[in-house]
Amino acid sequence: MHYDASILLVDDYKFIRTILERMLQQLGYQDLRMAASGVDALLRTRPVDLVITDYHMPEMDGIGLFQSMQQDPVLAKIPVLLISGVPTEKFATQALALGIQSTLNTPFRAEQLDQEIQSLLTRSLS
Repeated sequence: MHYDASILLVDDYKFIRTILERMLQQLGYQDLRMAASGVDALLRTRPVDLVITDYHMPEMDGIGLFQSMQQDPVLAKIPVLLISGVPTEKFATQALALGIQSTLNTPFRAEQLDQEIQSLLTRSLS
């Protein structure tokens, strides 16, 4: 288990960040950081073990955040979980084609989120 992992939650809606924070705390994750935009996230990504970001955000969306992270050798190693409230195949296909290892469509259960986090953290350690 990687419950000591540091996780950065990125979403432009404070309400969503709060829901995710509570869900992760109930799962046992405690080192949680928040960012309200992709640009804000770039300032807060060091050091974290995982970034969970919304797909749709103004200024810089989750895809833009991921692409910006790929330009930095340190940030490029951080796994990204992309979340979207728009359940389309295009979303997942685009994300996976860019190299994002995991996506989730809302609504999702806490167990699904935990499974994705554990998978990403395990892969990043190997």
